[in-house]
Amino acid sequence: MVPDDLFILYFYNKTTPETYLIPKDFQGKFRVIYGEQCGQDPKEENGRRVLEIPSSGILIIKPKFEAGIVNNEYYFIDKDGHRTKTQELFKGTGFDESKIGVFLDGTGNIGGQMPDGSLSSESPLAIHFSDYYVCKNDSDQYGNSKIESRFDSLTHAQVDQCRRKD
Repeated sequence: MVPDDLFILYFYNKTTPETYLIPKDFQGKFRVIYGEQCGQDPKEENGRRVLEIPSSGILIIKPKFEAGIVNNEYYFIDKDGHRTKTQELFKGTGFDESKIGVFLDGTGNIGGQMPDGSLSSESPLAIHFSDYYVCKNDSDQYGNSKIESRFDSLTHAQVDQCRRKD
C-alpha cells in the first residue's frame, strides 16, 4: 500500500520545439550537428527554434543536443521563401518510402579522441548529431551505405573547418 503523502511524479523532458526549413528540391538525408561554438545560432519564431537546412544537408548549430519528447515541424521552402508544410513519417509498420515527408532517422555521435588515445562521446572533440531523411518518391535510397559513409566524411570535414574558424 502506498502512503497518502507519497506522490510519484513523472517528468517528461520536452525538447525545444523546432521548425525545419528544407530547400524545396532537397531529397535524401540531412544532419544537424549540435553543441559547436562555431555553429549557427538559430533564429526563433513563435517559441520555436528555426533550423534552415543548407543544400549540403549538414547544419552546424551552437545549441546542445536535447533528449526528450520532440516537437518538430517540417517545411519545404522555395527560393521566394514560401513554406509548404510536410508530414512527419515514422519508421516501422507504417513506414512507406513512397510517401512525401520527413522522418527522424536517429541520433548519435562520432567519438572524439581522449588523452589516453581512445575515442569517446564524452570527449570535447566528439560530434553530436541527429539524422533526418526527406522522402519524395520511391526512388530514394534510404539506408544506402555509400551515402552514409560520404555523410560521415562530410561531417568531419565541415566540423573541422568550422572549429578552425573559432
